[in-house]
Amino acid sequence: MKTLLLLILSLSPFALSAEENTIFVGYLMEQDSISVDVQPSGCFEPNTICMNLFIRHRIKVVDVLAGKHLSDEIYAARYQHSKRVFNSKDLGVFVVSRINNDKKEKLLNSQYFLEEHSVPLTRYCFGKQLSKYVSEIEDIIPDTDCFSPSAVYERIKYDTIELVAEKVESILIKEGKLIIVDYGYYYKGKFFSDDYEDDTTELCNSYLDEDKLLNDSRCNVPIEYSVVRFEVEKGYFEKVKETIFIEIGRTRVAMDNVEMEFNLIEKSDSSIVEWKYNVNSLQP
Repeated sequence: MKTLLLLILSLSPFALSAEENTIFVGYLMEQDSISVDVQPSGCFEPNTICMNLFIRHRIKVVDVLAGKHLSDEIYAARYQHSKRVFNSKDLGVFVVSRINNDKKEKLLNSQYFLEEHSVPLTRYCFGKQLSKYVSEIEDIIPDTDCFSPSAVYERIKYDTIELVAEKVESILIKEGKLIIVDYGYYYKGKFFSDDYEDDTTELCNSYLDEDKLLNDSRCNVPIEYSVVRFEVEKGYFEKVKETIFIEIGRTRVAMDNVEMEFNLIEKSDSSIVEWKYNVNSLQP
């Protein structure tokens, strides 16, 4: 184990002096993983997120702010837990340090260590958590004073629907009325379960570059409605619908503008209560 830790430390960029660092503006274009077969002892501790591999970053250099001259495109490696979601259109600020060792450079197939990478982020920040003003939304919004526009425009109402669905599911289980619950969406008038997967689904889920994901027409499915389906004993449609509205009311989240629809699908020995909501109506 000492040998592994020494190898990791020898590869670590943090021991390098500030004179070796370069700060520049550029675009992260691609990531790939580099296996060096090392794993620190901390990885075996329970509930640990382990930094256990090097990620090589292909970066397009736009302008050097401070430090040494860089070529138009460089490769920089960083020791981390996994690849990260990014957008290749985001202009970021990077800090890299030169790898001054031929063996390390060959092993990592990179000229630099990536020390820092930051992109612009829009955040709404408040004097205290919003749940301090409306306590009922404590389980819905992030436990922070600052959060992203998506948390404002989508997460509060979208997460309310998920929270209500989970509570209704729990109630139906306690009452012994629930057979199964299924989450999905409607596309071209056809229902698809979230559990449905094909080659296209696998491809779209593999994207880390958000720009490539957004520009792949196969991944931009115009979802008409998101759906929660409760399969229950016959004659329980109105009870399920009533329970949903009761739980929505308890959240104090304003859902009046959310377009919702309820359908009853009868089977031979059970009923499916279909709760549909228009995802576009969750935003202003």
